[in-house]
Amino acid sequence: MSFDFRESTALFGGSFHPPHIGHTKAIEGLFKDPGIKNVIVLPSFGTPLKKVAVSFEQRAEMAKLALIGMDSVKLSDFEFKHKTHYTWQLLEQFSPQVKNPVFVIGTDQFQKLDQWAKFPEVLGMCDWIVLLRKPTTMESLKPVIQKLVQDHVMKATGNDLEFTAMGKKLKFVNTDAAQVSSTWLREKISMNDWDSVNSFLSPQVKEYILRNNIYGK
Repeated sequence: MSFDFRESTALFGGSFHPPHIGHTKAIEGLFKDPGIKNVIVLPSFGTPLKKVAVSFEQRAEMAKLALIGMDSVKLSDFEFKHKTHYTWQLLEQFSPQVKNPVFVIGTDQFQKLDQWAKFPEVLGMCDWIVLLRKPTTMESLKPVIQKLVQDHVMKATGNDLEFTAMGKKLKFVNTDAAQVSSTWLREKISMNDWDSVNSFLSPQVKEYILRNNIYGK
């Protein structure tokens, strides 16, 4: 039997530096596959694995603008209020407030799980969704998955896309979201090359960036 996420709330974290179509399309896709009930977007306060120069307030405001019209999606400033730097801190403090929480990560994060603080215990704090963006495939992730299975962190279920991780559900979900590099977007914006990035940003986010001279030189 396939995992059922219809009563789950997805926790969708990220730096949103800036928020782009890859984020919004991925969020929209969660309502179709695996059929999430609600999504909570959590802009990061800070992360040890990624340097973020733009303030939390500006990134949160851009995320809010990017989510306009998405009624089943809420924005939370929990990470800023509680100064959480690590995923385990967020899950320990925030997930008890959420019914059936499931944390969403990308394949890039999945491949670095062994670098996370409190790994592998963090995987036992909630269920997980790993978004498969093209060109990444399950075949390319096989070495990482096999090692996690051999180390008894993950366990196969008989479904190629579904595993258990430290006793919790972990499902790989295909997404049509574009594979967009936030670094590339920032570089193009800093060069005022809007022709290259217009299709990846909502008009509201673009206007906010211009008005506040974010990423400008």
